Amino acid sequence: MSETASTEIRDRCRRIQNALDASGIPFLAECVQKGDRGVQDAAFEALRALGGKTTARAILPLLRSPDEKVRNLAREILIPLGPADPGSFWPLLRDPDPNVQIFVAEILEGWDDPRLVEELSHLADSPHPNVRNQAAISLGRLGR
Repeated sequence: MSETASTEIRDRCRRIQNALDASGIPFLAECVQKGDRGVQDAAFEALRALGGKTTARAILPLLRSPDEKVRNLAREILIPLGPADPGSFWPLLRDPDPNVQIFVAEILEGWDDPRLVEELSHLADSPHPNVRNQAAISLGRLGR
């Protein structure tokens, strides 16, 4: 991506953030997936500022990205957003991809929601040791 294009996209991200324009969330979600660090950072900041259910729902699919950096950015965006829309996270705890289960368990671990004990407990029976380990960690950190 050229420097001019990167600058224009970053500026658009900042305008969306400053206006708290939720209609820009799909554009910001696309920007998180771009390889340009400056664009990703600008989109990250805008999405964190916008927050809410719409942002959470736009970012959740990025937990399946083949790009580790995109998955990690998605996780960081989602950590404070989950309480706005916890129901969108529950199905992902049963996702066929154990990495998605791990990411979602990590995201949920700081929430103070009594339903999480039941939602996370089923991961303790996972055939994947990393999923079981993350379930134990997340259960131990609930509400902290």
